[in-house]
Amino acid sequence: MHHAADITGAEIMRTIRDEARNLFDKIQVLELSPAVELVLNEHGHCAGSVLYNIETQEYFVVKAKAVVLATGGCGRLHIQGFMTTNHCGATADGIVLGYRAGVPVSFLHTVQYHPTGIVFPEQAEAILITENFRGSGANRLMGNSLLDIIVFGRIAGTSASQFIQDGVKDGKLTLDHVVKYNAEVEKAGITDGRVAPAIIPDYTEAEVRERQLTANYVGNVR
Repeated sequence: MHHAADITGAEIMRTIRDEARNLFDKIQVLELSPAVELVLNEHGHCAGSVLYNIETQEYFVVKAKAVVLATGGCGRLHIQGFMTTNHCGATADGIVLGYRAGVPVSFLHTVQYHPTGIVFPEQAEAILITENFRGSGANRLMGNSLLDIIVFGRIAGTSASQFIQDGVKDGKLTLDHVVKYNAEVEKAGITDGRVAPAIIPDYTEAEVRERQLTANYVGNVR
């Protein structure tokens, strides 16, 4: 699949976004409010999410009959010290949210690398180079991101719709799974002070932090 030169993904995102905007009477879009925790009900079903408004720094709960967890991977973790073109939100937080709620995870050791990027000069590090650079006009026919949208996204939406039609058990909302997870972390002796999910991780070097007299940090979040 190839469309719109080497920005096929951007074109797909624009189309989906516009379609959602056109259904404003049916779809409410909450911007700048990423999920920071999944909420379960007393039956153990995912019943919504805790959202964090980046602008107002407010937390609020959104209830849902079905939840589709569509989140980025872990490319921003700089695996093995490599630079990355991944966006700052790709820090595996979505995987952690699912894991804390009891979702099985697998293949966490596998990471896909985009093989073409700038390494020099330093100020241009991690800028993505078009895939055409890899060969004489060579292009991938179907990348993983497109596969996520076209195949897995459709399956997730269909499954969520069927789940609702089969009947959803409503019940008291709870975050007991988070309490259990934190207890496991404490029992394991993990005391690095890191905050998860880290909506916008801070990459400030330690020597710079020492001169930031008015900055306030909580673990890895400023």
